[in-house]
Amino acid sequence: MDEKDIGFKVCPHCYSTDLEEMTLVGGPMAHLDNDDGSFKCFNCGKIGVPMEFATVEDYQGFVSERGAPPLESGTEFTLVPLLPLVTGGRRFLRISGETSRHVTRVTEVVWEEGSFQSMGRKALLGPYWQKITKEVYGSKEAAFLDLDGINEGEADIEGMRRALKRKNQIWLDIGLRGEQDVFDAFLMGADHMLVCTTGTSSLEHFRKAIDLSERVVPCICCAPDVVWRRQREPTTDPRKVAETLRSMGYRKLAFLDLRRIGRGQGPDRYWAGNMCTYADTPLIGGGVRLADRELLLEMGAGGALLDPFGPEVLANMDG
Repeated sequence: MDEKDIGFKVCPHCYSTDLEEMTLVGGPMAHLDNDDGSFKCFNCGKIGVPMEFATVEDYQGFVSERGAPPLESGTEFTLVPLLPLVTGGRRFLRISGETSRHVTRVTEVVWEEGSFQSMGRKALLGPYWQKITKEVYGSKEAAFLDLDGINEGEADIEGMRRALKRKNQIWLDIGLRGEQDVFDAFLMGADHMLVCTTGTSSLEHFRKAIDLSERVVPCICCAPDVVWRRQREPTTDPRKVAETLRSMGYRKLAFLDLRRIGRGQGPDRYWAGNMCTYADTPLIGGGVRLADRELLLEMGAGGALLDPFGPEVLANMDG
């Protein structure tokens, strides 16, 4: 088939036409990677070299033969477990007075007094990771939250690099104070950089970040207004923040209800429903459990940020 005859391209995974050519092929940083013809699909979220069809009839014949889903098939629902991490970094050593680093642990958190507070259960990262990826969620996609980076602006680069070792598909939040944080996140091996508004102080930081990588995902944290680091950003209406981020070019947004995280109550249905009208198929977090997937799907969410130590995890750990 000659290139001039190609009518349209479709995703090789879900056969959607909602594609965008990758400018960051081979790595997450702009201008550092080579173009190999890959496209990103905004229907299923996967990356690949698209299939090409000259006519709609050619496409219809293809899907008829293979029983493939039509172009208008629904968006795949993404499950991203949240893993808040205590790494024993510089701040921990300074406060505790200890001289050796502690191993990395996953911890339960709640939002109190303007920061994520570690409380309740803790587990070694290695066993917890094996449990959720092999027995609970069956996926190696997860979000690592560097609590020192988000709360204190002191990202533990060494500790997070150690946590990411031999893992892929990790969404990493170390806070966002400038361009160097974007470079650091991807040089450590992150697949996406998740940026909670609680770990950055300005919408302008997001404007600069998307110029560096399209794999930066803003997470709008609400209580119920948007919470920023040290509240330096004057825009706190979730709808306006979402609109501004979309105007910058962000296609994927997440919303996190700080009032619900770690409370074991499930999502606030009224709040989650509103957030799903502020962006197309957003990820919703804050008390979210695996059992809430169907509810969020009905609201129009495209995925969930699952609370750490959710009931499905605890049931498996106790068993």
